[in-house]
Amino acid sequence: MKQVDKAHITLTERGHAPMLVEGIPAVLTLPADPARTTCYALDPRGERKAAVPVEATSGGAKIVIGPHSRTVWYEVVINK
Repeated sequence: MKQVDKAHITLTERGHAPMLVEGIPAVLTLPADPARTTCYALDPRGERKAAVPVEATSGGAKIVIGPHSRTVWYEVVINK
């Protein structure tokens, strides 16, 4: 990994074809207002392909990810 700037990192070596990647089920709970939180499943180019539901929970914003999203890349946006 390489630090791009203070807030971003990137992979310098992504491996070689063929690659096998697998989406894993996970529940993310972020200490954020769910009304201001949006999540997107991303395609391999980093483009948004679908919104992922964000639910309200006692801990904040709950996001359920997994193989059903057909990706291993996500973007979470928390608006001020």
